[in-house]
Amino acid sequence: MAVIGKDTLVKGTREMFESEIDLIHVQRQLAKHFALEELRTLCFDLNLDFEELAGDTKSAKTRELVKHCHRYGLISKLLAHCEKQRPNVDWNPPAEPYKATELPAEWVEPLQRLYRLVRAFNRNRHAPFSNERTRRGDDIAFEMREAAPFLFNQFEVERWLDSSNTGKRLAAIKYLDWLQDIEFLENLLGKLVTESPFMQLHILVTIDSMLDQLNEKHQATLKVAMTAYKIARKDADREFWRKRILSRLGNVDHS
Repeated sequence: MAVIGKDTLVKGTREMFESEIDLIHVQRQLAKHFALEELRTLCFDLNLDFEELAGDTKSAKTRELVKHCHRYGLISKLLAHCEKQRPNVDWNPPAEPYKATELPAEWVEPLQRLYRLVRAFNRNRHAPFSNERTRRGDDIAFEMREAAPFLFNQFEVERWLDSSNTGKRLAAIKYLDWLQDIEFLENLLGKLVTESPFMQLHILVTIDSMLDQLNEKHQATLKVAMTAYKIARKDADREFWRKRILSRLGNVDHS
């Protein structure tokens, strides 16, 4: 890959401009394919101070790295380094572009994006029941989970978890899927009795994400709850996650 100025690069015969590069894709590929120490070396090669990038996780560091490179016209140089070190990774597929003066919405206004997802979910749940409605609900839940790292300390999780607004409850559940805060375990277990099957499924996924954080007392409580948990109608997805949780609890070594 040859770099031909701060705004343009060439890959084969295809010319690309920074305004046509999907920043979120670049950030996700960096987080997936580079270890923290490799990111530190990458920053050194780009004459950047790794320690000055905000955040402690790979997701945060790579997001700030891409934002910095975008802001200062270094995206082409970043991609050139990435392709040299990971030539088998597709760093710039056709995707949603971001202009040179813009950043992805979730990097700028995460809480506003979350509210948009809440509204979208509430509209979707009032549509006639269908596989398409369920698929769309899952897509929105996935987007909420993807937005979670950008929402740390930006909303009251407990208040949303107990809200009368179903979309807000789902947003809190998906946020906890990322945060894995066991303080909310009993609240989630209680909601397995009161929520709809769709919501119960996502609660089970979130509980599964917390298992490694639970002490022996929490594990015992969860095992009783999962054993008593009854699925009113045949639901292979919920049954899968119930059995998965019980299986993982059974493999815990308390020695």
